[in-house]
Amino acid sequence: MTSHLSRPKRRIDRSIGTYDSIASYLLPDVRKLLEQIYEQVVIRGFVSRSTKLSELLRSGKIDCAIGANLMPSRDIKVGVLFSDVYEFFAHPSLSDGLNAQPLIWFPTALDRKGATCETHLARRIGRRATLSCENMESVKELTCNVLGVGVMPRNVAAPLMRKGQLKQVNLQSFPVSFGAHDIHLARRSNLPPEVLKTIDEIIWIARSRASSASYAR
Repeated sequence: MTSHLSRPKRRIDRSIGTYDSIASYLLPDVRKLLEQIYEQVVIRGFVSRSTKLSELLRSGKIDCAIGANLMPSRDIKVGVLFSDVYEFFAHPSLSDGLNAQPLIWFPTALDRKGATCETHLARRIGRRATLSCENMESVKELTCNVLGVGVMPRNVAAPLMRKGQLKQVNLQSFPVSFGAHDIHLARRSNLPPEVLKTIDEIIWIARSRASSASYAR
């Protein structure tokens, strides 16, 4: 990955809040590229849910937050970082009988209109067995351990597809993809210019990373 950004080399210390599933695929790329720009990079990560991330942002404990359903306020600016969709994935060794495999999902995960995965899929599941999780990281781990077919965002699955640990699958009577949703970047409005420059770099990294996910099939 080659950055279009050019900055004087120096030390930076930044704090970023995000979800566990986003942190696992985004923060390594953020650190890797920032280390090409700055002499020393200190990334202070906070992994939590949207409500907690918003609290950390308002209190000034983090410079920016990356996640879904982050709301703007007088002191908080929010913009769309990239968009994603939910798809179906399985371990490459799981090839026969996919339509009979348990569905591994995070039923309360939302799309951009506020509809849950359960709302999208409930009618299609019928008597199919399910494994319900409370976060997307659990969905990913259970799917990689060949316990069924996982429902997760394309960007969450993409790094594991590149490593040959997951494959995208189509299920009978289910859509290929559903639940378009946006990942936002929220930041405090009174940040100093040097922090804003780093956030611009994070935005570039995240969007480059997300655009490459469609080629990981």
